[in-house]
Amino acid sequence: MTEILLIYIAIINAITFILYGVDKRKAVRHKWRVPERVLILFPWIGGGVGALFGMLIFHHKTRIGKFRVLVPLSLIVWILLITVFFAYTYDSYHAGKVAENCMQSDKAVTITTGLHNYP
Repeated sequence: MTEILLIYIAIINAITFILYGVDKRKAVRHKWRVPERVLILFPWIGGGVGALFGMLIFHHKTRIGKFRVLVPLSLIVWILLITVFFAYTYDSYHAGKVAENCMQSDKAVTITTGLHNYP
């Protein structure tokens, strides 16, 4: 599950970065533009890093207040969500008390309990 989340984050940030670059290029050429609501939506669905880099590298939407506030805010929210996700999933892969009570040592197997009791 962790790998899927990381792949999603990488892909959505790449798409967001490209969207900001395409919109900047279209703005310079006075052509059809990517709607602002789309440029605001993508950071909130995980593309905050891509949007921030797109703003800085392409010098795009850096003077517009809602972008200066909402893009960094979306990045902060995602950092908090990912931190909570990893904190929750990190400690959930060990045996519970019932499983520990069922384990028995014998001549072939020695059971130890606790964290990091690897030989």
